[in-house]
Amino acid sequence: MFMHKRNYIYIRFFQGVAARLLPLVFLGILSCQSDSPKEPIHPTSPKKELKINDCKLKGLRGKVAKVIEKSYQSPAEVLADDPYSIAQTSFRPDGNIKEMLIEMRNSERNTFTYAYFEDSIIVRSLKTIGDSILDRQFFVYLQSPDGVRYKMFSFNANRQLLLSSTILSNDAGLPIENQNIVANKENLNKIPCKEQFGYDEQGFLTAETWFRYNPKTGNCEPSNTLRSYKNDAMGNCIKELIVKDETMILGKYSYQYKYDDKGNWTEKTSYLDTKEGQKIKSVMLREFYFFDN
Repeated sequence: MFMHKRNYIYIRFFQGVAARLLPLVFLGILSCQSDSPKEPIHPTSPKKELKINDCKLKGLRGKVAKVIEKSYQSPAEVLADDPYSIAQTSFRPDGNIKEMLIEMRNSERNTFTYAYFEDSIIVRSLKTIGDSILDRQFFVYLQSPDGVRYKMFSFNANRQLLLSSTILSNDAGLPIENQNIVANKENLNKIPCKEQFGYDEQGFLTAETWFRYNPKTGNCEPSNTLRSYKNDAMGNCIKELIVKDETMILGKYSYQYKYDDKGNWTEKTSYLDTKEGQKIKSVMLREFYFFDN
């Protein structure tokens, strides 16, 4: 499954590089000195606007500084203001994520801290519950000068490689294919060996196909399940259909939104469509904060 000799050598080489690079990066994160990219050679020259950034990938509008997203599993939880989870995402002025914190009702917390460099991004993930550390992971993204990410590596707390992904993008910078290689063969069935994404002319996601490793043939083959999406004028999914073997419907879902004056959705209600009618699956509320300029 993509584990050609050349790729294996490349991964082993990167493991050695990461072993030297990551400790320095993490010290930079802890000292809060790595949030800004390196200064250009000519500070007076204007910086080129990124083709793609996290705000664009998430479909956010305006100079978003922070988003607080609360997830509820029923209308009763909304009335009681008892969310199942709360996610707080802080952005940099260039539209990329600075930090993300996810808090669960059971007191589990997952913090993602981002450090940016000219051609790479380092992300530190820390999962805790109370004072106990459940998991640590580190992610390295390689990106082109216009912000398009073309490679991703994930490591565990011991800096052992877990996953490497090659990311292919279209001319707009949107990902159209992820090619994944897992370091441990025991995880071959847990992570798709390839993911493909389809878009309409406006750049809205319309289809998603996962490929799975076939142990009998040794190949990465498309699964028999396809997800397709229908979007509203703002680019948000209003209909989701999951089909197996082209005819068997595994799930039909509908989504309704409320928007702010910039076009960002502030309330999202998810429904499961059944023969008996629609059943609410979840409600999500979002609160936005913006940069002044």
